Amino acid sequence: MKRGEANGFNVYTSVLPVKRQESKVYDRIWVDMDNPEAPWPFGADPNWKHAAWPKPTTLVKTSDTAIVEEFRWQAIWRLKNELPEVDARDLMKRLAALAGADASVHDPRRVLRVPGILNAKRGQMARLIDTSTETVSIEAFDLPRESEVEKLLNAPINNPKHVLGEWLQGTEEGDRSRKAYVAARFLKSCQVDWADAAAILKLGAVRSTPPLEDNEVQHALDSAYHRQG
Repeated sequence: MKRGEANGFNVYTSVLPVKRQESKVYDRIWVDMDNPEAPWPFGADPNWKHAAWPKPTTLVKTSDTAIVEEFRWQAIWRLKNELPEVDARDLMKRLAALAGADASVHDPRRVLRVPGILNAKRGQMARLIDTSTETVSIEAFDLPRESEVEKLLNAPINNPKHVLGEWLQGTEEGDRSRKAYVAARFLKSCQVDWADAAAILKLGAVRSTPPLEDNEVQHALDSAYHRQG
């Protein structure tokens, strides 16, 4: 690390142990804040307009500014309940979006700065502010959430050009399979995952006349999601 620092390289470490990365089950989440003027989310900052976040298990100051009490930071929380990788990454993206933090820091291969190491870009030391054995629950963040599924379901369904709207209104016999497939392709283009797309298609399926069978919904999904391009 000293050699890398001497040559002007930043030195980092991964937050998540390699065995955890391999298991794809996370026991912690983290946020990297590069905006020193951003509202402080851990306490009573009048500029923070959301519920206060729980105290981090580890908090690192990565650099100061000329103004006292303004600095860049990294926070790590140990979780009371482990999360599958996809859920943990989703949570970190939501945290970053809410705070205006680095939205790319949700991959364990995207690592954080080692406390006690000089920031080669700014010439300031990363310092450990606080560390504890505390764990937090996801509910403690009290995050607002509107999933892509909810956004799509709330889309106007009275527009005949809206393929998802057409499907959710229900479809007459003779055109159900085609519309199911077109709706599935639309959902894939919106990067809705397979399970959520299945839930949406099934909602339209039960409104169809007669209702579309589950195996036909499955076929529409498989055809749409496994098609290249």
